[in-house]
Amino acid sequence: FGHFDRLVEKHRVQKIDTIGDAYLVASGILAPDAEGFNAVDDTHDPAEGARRVFAFACDMMAAAQQVAMPHTGQPTTIRIG
Repeated sequence: FGHFDRLVEKHRVQKIDTIGDAYLVASGILAPDAEGFNAVDDTHDPAEGARRVFAFACDMMAAAQQVAMPHTGQPTTIRIG
């Protein structure tokens, strides 16, 4: 998941959790407050959040292709939804 963690920073989405082999992110939930801490973002733009998650997903697919399956040497495939 290290590749995906770097993409979280790049696309400014929030990693919610990893559940087994699942990786859960969201966007538009938190934003830095006046003191620099993450707080609930009441002013987010849903379209911008969707664009960030979509761009993250596209880069996630490309990153997965760079990792070979150990038993076959084939690129890793993932499902996003």
